[in-house]
Amino acid sequence: MCLLNVPIKYSAKFISLLLWICLGNHHISLAQKNTIEWITFEQLKVVQAKTPKKVIVEVYAKDCEWCQKFEKEVFNNQMIIDYINQNYYSIKADAFDKNSIRFNDKELVSTNGFHPITTIFQKGQSPLSFPTLLFFDEKLTILNFIKGYNSAKNIDLAINYFGGNHYKTQNWNEFSKTFQGQIK
Repeated sequence: MCLLNVPIKYSAKFISLLLWICLGNHHISLAQKNTIEWITFEQLKVVQAKTPKKVIVEVYAKDCEWCQKFEKEVFNNQMIIDYINQNYYSIKADAFDKNSIRFNDKELVSTNGFHPITTIFQKGQSPLSFPTLLFFDEKLTILNFIKGYNSAKNIDLAINYFGGNHYKTQNWNEFSKTFQGQIK
């Protein structure tokens, strides 16, 4: 339908409706970008094959107060959201979900009552602590992990250290002394 053939009173309503739809969709898309883009382990294989990125896995417990505080104070920080979304694929793992997963072409099965991903970092590490962030490179080799609640400033340091490949040329202490994060 051509707007030129529509009476002015109808075209104004039509244009208003279009603007309302466009602005509404713009608002929705902005809201979606204000959160970390979480994916599943199943989705990881597909996206990683198409565009390899580092991977960050948050292992949490539903009833964990520190996990909730971490989500609220750290994963709601826009600088952290933007950096993670740009440089990582992000996965949430409920620590007590015992369902097997496929990760890095291996079937991981729960043998200890915890999510199978915990076996990757549990060796020699006890007790388990939540939240825990697991950092993997583009080939899904574990780089390191951070156990327990950490401030946004500390997480900013960690995501930049691994996300910017600084771990390849500097040790953690050297990098942390020179890192100029924007989170105070």
